[in-house]
Amino acid sequence: MRAFAALLRKDFRGIYRDGFLVAMTVYSLVIAAVSRAIVGWVPVAHVDLYVAPFIILTSTALIGLVFGFGLIEERETRTSLLMRVLPVSPAALATYWTVVVGGLCLAVSLICALIYGVRPARMAPFLVLCASAALGAPVVMLLLGTLASNKIEGLAVGKVISGSSLLLAAVFVLPPQWHVILSWYPWYWIYLGLLEAYAGPDRAGALTVTPLPVPLLAYAVVPCVVSAVVIVLLVRRYRRVI
Repeated sequence: MRAFAALLRKDFRGIYRDGFLVAMTVYSLVIAAVSRAIVGWVPVAHVDLYVAPFIILTSTALIGLVFGFGLIEERETRTSLLMRVLPVSPAALATYWTVVVGGLCLAVSLICALIYGVRPARMAPFLVLCASAALGAPVVMLLLGTLASNKIEGLAVGKVISGSSLLLAAVFVLPPQWHVILSWYPWYWIYLGLLEAYAGPDRAGALTVTPLPVPLLAYAVVPCVVSAVVIVLLVRRYRRVI
């Protein structure tokens, strides 16, 4: 527990002292507020539902980027060497990052959802899907921490990660039978699941996006499993590169 407490103090102290990282965290709240202000002016039916899952996914990506740049900062200043002397196993480290980063991401995501102001029709599945989406934050963090050795490389990796969300536009273009092409992408499952949770049975039939013929719980379980496997693999790689 002392090792975890030391890690927690180190991580939040580094973020609090970096104005850029604080601004990135606040940025997700700003996106939610701006989206709420302009979504009513967009002449597209049910656009409020289509945008709502992006609010959750954007906060996930930004929180992951914040902690990812924190890992890069530690590598540049060589404070990441602390990881070599702390009695923390890779499994314990994966659990720590999943709980802390994922938990913070879940909290920010729910705040963003409240700011956006669209109430989900199915609240329980919505909360489960938000928790599943929050596991994407440790994945983004570790991708930055392992693939980028400095902040310039981190910006490039961050752009690739953020740009990958454009793949979700394919759900509006591809016919349902072609959605299997996107099934490897965890945020595809999260997006469709959140969309269905927001719409509920009353508005789901009017959406132009056709969900997969699977239980709503599957939209949370699949990305959960994928994220857990990726986190374990990336933690092992991170321990080798520091």
